[in-house]
Amino acid sequence: MAITRGEYLWSLNYRCKWAWHRRDGQQASGAYDSYDDSTEAFEAHGFREAAATEVTFRTHPEFARMESLYGRQNKSQLTQAIVTLSRDIHSHQSAARREFNGNGGRRSGAAVSAQSARDLGQEKLLLQMYVSDKFGS
Repeated sequence: MAITRGEYLWSLNYRCKWAWHRRDGQQASGAYDSYDDSTEAFEAHGFREAAATEVTFRTHPEFARMESLYGRQNKSQLTQAIVTLSRDIHSHQSAARREFNGNGGRRSGAAVSAQSARDLGQEKLLLQMYVSDKFGS
């Protein structure tokens, strides 16, 4: 399906992205004009942005896992778990500082520590979301 607007044609470019092109095949250069034209064309053809939905941590797929792991703990225990995770993250980040050896290679032990620090960081963020959702602060 091609949408035309005056001398422009809405089609895929070489990066497989939608863009406005002139009839001779050159990509449109005026970003402001292209945006105005594309907005009008999308509205004319009935395309609309999806409405934002209310998203809470209870709708997150990890909520059930967090509830099974930490559901019986009180706020002080969960706060201590967050502090422990922060310390573990710092420890793993320290071990991962020299992951690249400067000659184009990697040290696999440090790479594992770097990935572990990322995983612990994700767990800490989820736990913080869980605590704020459960206790309201």
